[in-house]
Amino acid sequence: MSSLKWFMKQNPDKYLDAGYGWNPQTYSCAVKKGDPDWLKFIDTTWNVAMFGHQNEIFDKAFFDYFGLKPPTREPGFPKI
Repeated sequence: MSSLKWFMKQNPDKYLDAGYGWNPQTYSCAVKKGDPDWLKFIDTTWNVAMFGHQNEIFDKAFFDYFGLKPPTREPGFPKI
């Protein structure tokens, strides 16, 4: 779905989302095996951008690439 969102952002008159998706839409980074320092740096960067105190970094990239605003994240325990 991320590719479609990006295509839609680049060419809104060419692509349309049918509103159906399947499978998890997860992202990852490749890290050379046996490089724990680089792995820790990547993990920390993603965590801070997505869940930490600098949400604006992730939110801006999400909007720039997909044209969408992520839901507002609230600190603390999830609501039940």
